[in-house]
Amino acid sequence: MSRTTIVGIQSFTKLFFIGIENHQSMPEKFNNVINENYTKLENLVKKGALAIKQSSFSAATLCIYHSVNPTEPYMAAFANAIEIDPQASKRENIEALLDGDKTILAGTIPDQKFMLKVIHEGSHESLGSSWQAADAYLKEKGLVRDSGYSPFERYVVISGDSSITEIYIPLLADKR
Repeated sequence: MSRTTIVGIQSFTKLFFIGIENHQSMPEKFNNVINENYTKLENLVKKGALAIKQSSFSAATLCIYHSVNPTEPYMAAFANAIEIDPQASKRENIEALLDGDKTILAGTIPDQKFMLKVIHEGSHESLGSSWQAADAYLKEKGLVRDSGYSPFERYVVISGDSSITEIYIPLLADKR
């Protein structure tokens, strides 16, 4: 059983991340790919002596969606990422991790004045229902996604059916 809470429109403070770029055409393989990527990211964090921003590795994990085509043929372009603390992570360590590997990226999610925040409580397999609720909310309120920025998920607690995921969707403007 899952639960969706539409928190509402909020401002968002910039975060820094390292991630692994993905293009996936088979949704049934997502979990395997995602697990492999977070294992790689955890190893990169250790190898680069990077400081994560949250209290634990799992609480700092993100999925940043560049594009998703839910119809046939299904295709998603996304980055599995980990939030890092740029003040406590040496720039040269980050640059060394990126050297030559085009699948590893470092970047920021910039400050946003208008971001829809949704909380999903439940398994990751049921996350689609919270995205649908977010889309319905946007439509009902006449709000428009800002296509210049990528929506993303922040995994606050990863624990099967007791997982907590925050969904953030950038908006063009607040029409409240």
